[in-house]
Amino acid sequence: MKTIIIIGILFLTGFLYWSWNNIPIDRSDVVHTQQSTPKELFDQKCMICHSTEGKTAKTMLAPPFYQVKKRYKMASMNKQDFIVTMTYWVQNPKKEDALLKGAVQELGVMPKLAYKEDEIKSIVAYIYEHDMPKPEWFDAHQAAHKHGHKH
Repeated sequence: MKTIIIIGILFLTGFLYWSWNNIPIDRSDVVHTQQSTPKELFDQKCMICHSTEGKTAKTMLAPPFYQVKKRYKMASMNKQDFIVTMTYWVQNPKKEDALLKGAVQELGVMPKLAYKEDEIKSIVAYIYEHDMPKPEWFDAHQAAHKHGHKH
């Protein structure tokens, strides 16, 4: 008799567990409020390749954002123009459209990234609004390139 009761309890427990985990729940009314900040998006999506931490000009995967921002600001009249121009590049990176010709020649064209446009614009606005650190090696690297030398 104990065996039948134990089997019955196990069966009932298993059934309830299965039922509980397979009941469809309408979550359409749940509001997701945790959105990444522009800084978090920048760190997560951009600094994978553009980080200068512990790197030299030779070990960089992509140009430092100090250089990127400087060049895009030279080509832009205002913040909106900066955002449009850089967003277009991130969505459609092509060698012939590159503003940083030397970086593209040295490092190649960045891959096309499947990021949402609103995330890209948020990141680009963050870049425009914040100082980007200049790597210690940057001036020497630029000077060497102006004189035809490579580091």
